[in-house]
Amino acid sequence: MRFLIVLGLAFGLVGTANAQPAGASSTVRIGGWYGALGYCQLTSISSATPLSSCTNGIPAGTGFIEVCVETANVRYRDDGTNPTASVGMPVASGTCFPYAAAIGAIAFIAQSGSPIVNVSFYK
Repeated sequence: MRFLIVLGLAFGLVGTANAQPAGASSTVRIGGWYGALGYCQLTSISSATPLSSCTNGIPAGTGFIEVCVETANVRYRDDGTNPTASVGMPVASGTCFPYAAAIGAIAFIAQSGSPIVNVSFYK
């Protein structure tokens, strides 16, 4: 019996503890090759600014984005509520991160100063 369990683990036949959260429809894994769909730079974000305010909006087919923050810190929210300078997920200047959740709902705001948020869109 022990041999069968080891064999099952070796070949991935035994379930793992990585279950999806309730209500999740799929899991996004960032890796491999992707196609670039566009770029946006947000510079006036003293009030909550959604990605849809990019010159060309969010490109159709966007599956994830890469966000890089320059000059000053920002905050973001992606739950349909606008961030404020003191409420939301903080991102330090000089930070880049991939994001693949509620792309159409994400909005940024300056914590202080005049940050620049660079966004590349990928499929």
